[in-house]
Amino acid sequence: MVATAERDGLTLLTYPGNVQALQTLIVARYNGVHVAVPPFQMGADNKTQAFIAKSPLGKVPVLETAEGSISEPAAIARYVARMRADTKMYGASFFEAGLVDQWVEFAKSELDLPVGMWTFPVIGFVASNTATTERARQDLGRALGALQSHLASTTYLVGQTITLADIVVACSLLNAFKLVLDSTYLQPFGSVVRWFTTCVNQPEFVAVLGETKLMSEANPPTTEKAPAKEKAPAKEKTAEKKGGDEKKKEKPPPDPAKEREKLEKKVVKEGGKKGVEIEGASDMGACRCGLRLHPHHPHSPPKLPPPLQAGSTSSAPRSSRPTATSTCSRWR
Repeated sequence: MVATAERDGLTLLTYPGNVQALQTLIVARYNGVHVAVPPFQMGADNKTQAFIAKSPLGKVPVLETAEGSISEPAAIARYVARMRADTKMYGASFFEAGLVDQWVEFAKSELDLPVGMWTFPVIGFVASNTATTERARQDLGRALGALQSHLASTTYLVGQTITLADIVVACSLLNAFKLVLDSTYLQPFGSVVRWFTTCVNQPEFVAVLGETKLMSEANPPTTEKAPAKEKAPAKEKTAEKKGGDEKKKEKPPPDPAKEREKLEKKVVKEGGKKGVEIEGASDMGACRCGLRLHPHHPHSPPKLPPPLQAGSTSSAPRSSRPTATSTCSRWR
C-alpha cells in the first residue's frame, strides 16, 4: 500500500532548491511517499522559537512526522528510505544496507564540503577565493577518483538497482555537475559521468529535479586548430634576409701572426724600390730597402763604441772611429 502524507503526516521544512532536501523528496518518489513542502523563508522562519525547538541550530531541512521532528539531512533521507522494504531503497540484504550507509557517509564526508567550497562562490553565497577553489578542485578530484574505480565495473553503487546510496551521492554532486565540472575536468571520470547521467534521467529524479543540464554538455571542449601565424610582409623578410647576409659577410678579426707574415712578404717584395715606405717595416726591424736587418746586412748601421764616460778620452784616433756615414745612404 502506498503511503500518503495525510496518513504519515510528513512535512519537510526547507528552502527551495536545497539539495540536502531534494534527496529526501527523490527517495519519497521511489517509495511512493508524499511529503508536503510548505513555503519557507530562510532567515526568518528558521529563527522562530517553534523552529529552534525542532532544530536547535536553526538548520534545514527538518522533517515533521506524527511522532515528532527529525533534523539533519542524512537522517531524514534514511528515515524515508526505510519506510518501505520492498523498494529496496536500503539494499536487498543486511550487508547491502551497510554498503548503502557507507556511501551515504562518503557523500557527507568527502563530497559535500569540496562541492560547497567550489560552487558557493558561483551561486553567490560566499566571496570567491582562488586558494579555496583550487583546494576544492583537488579534494573533489580525489573523491571522484574513488567513485570512478568503483563504478568502472558496476552500474550502481550498491546492488543492481538504484538505492538510497545513488540518490544521496548524486544529489551531493548535483550543483558541481551543473555549475563547475567542465568536460576537461571530467575527462578521467567517464564512469562517474555515465552513472550520474543515468541517475538524473530516471523518472523519479526528473519529477523532483526537472531536466538536469550538465555544464560539460553546455560547454564542450573546443577542437579548433590554433590559428596559423601571419606571414611577415615581403619587405620585412627582405630586410631580415639582407641583415642575415650582412651578418654572414662579417669576417672574423685578422690573425696577427698571418698579418705579420703577409707584411713581411710585402716588405721583401717592394723593399728594393727607392723611396718606397713600407708601413710597419720599422716595427719589424727591417731596413727601408725591404730586407730584415741582421749583423751582416749591408745596410746595417755599424756598431758604435759605448759612449765616453765623463772625464775620459777615447784611446782610438778620431779618424779611425766608425761612423754612421759609412753605412747605407738610407740611414743618413
